Amino acid sequence: MDGNGPGRLSLIVTDLDGCLLDSRGRMPGDFMHVVDACEKAGIILCACSGRAVEGVTTPLGEAASHMALITDNGARIWMGGELRFVRTIPRDLWMRVVTEGRRHPGLVVILTTRWGAFTDAAMPYDAETERELVKFYPSWKVLDAASFDGDVIKVSLMYMDDIEKNILPYFMPLEDRGLDVKCTAYTWMDIGQKGISKGTGIADLQRLTGVGKAETAVFGDYLNDIPMAAVARWSFAPANSHPEVKKVFTHLIADHDTWSVSRAILALAEGRMPEASPAAALRRPAIHTADAFRGDPDRIRDGEEEEEGPERTYRDGGAVNECWHSGEW
Repeated sequence: MDGNGPGRLSLIVTDLDGCLLDSRGRMPGDFMHVVDACEKAGIILCACSGRAVEGVTTPLGEAASHMALITDNGARIWMGGELRFVRTIPRDLWMRVVTEGRRHPGLVVILTTRWGAFTDAAMPYDAETERELVKFYPSWKVLDAASFDGDVIKVSLMYMDDIEKNILPYFMPLEDRGLDVKCTAYTWMDIGQKGISKGTGIADLQRLTGVGKAETAVFGDYLNDIPMAAVARWSFAPANSHPEVKKVFTHLIADHDTWSVSRAILALAEGRMPEASPAAALRRPAIHTADAFRGDPDRIRDGEEEEEGPERTYRDGGAVNECWHSGEW
């Protein structure tokens, strides 16, 4: 770690779930202060997520209009509310995902398109599954995926019981067909065109803004965040991160439920290194993927359980945000 600070930074990129957001999906209450500090320092602050754009802007709120956004695991880049870059999947490839998905009861397939998100009518879901779905897709439509002939940017799969163990093996052969298959959480997988990742999304943003690797810091916690480390000088993983992320990122910080990511971004914006330790010095025994997603087991001590969070109200699957048609959120 550089004892005198991080050096010149021009770009700070953070994942949302398991990083900037706490385990209840909440933003830090003082985050606009962090945004203001980045703007004052001339640093581009970027949210990089597997979510589609509406799933990113909803939790960010006011901050979204002050940030760059990399959505859909690197397939789209938004700046100033405008779509600046997009990569799509050929129809024959995403239809292979739909075809395989229909063989697995309880699995939900979500197509992210230029016109919003769509679930496949051939794959019904229950109320519990819908509650998980709306956390990441505040609105969607239902259609027969086989009849859709528009551009698809990303295909997401949701399964409520350890998707890495129970579903991933069936889709891995699709990697030989030109698709990239990644688990992004305990219940989620994302599938896109091979070669597209959060890392390529950041590299595309660096080219758009003229920022280099040496001027970039990233924050991530899960398997789809691993490519981010290759395009940044500094990479920070919260304590709740997947073990594979901890092997790759340069530094470990505190659990995301302590708002460690927000505090670390503020430190970097102010020219200070965050409170962190070199990752190699803090290797911990691998924990099960389910525990990695649900949070750091060390956060529950003395037999105490985490408190239930307040119920949140979401709008159900409805009309796609019309402003997406103009290339804006």
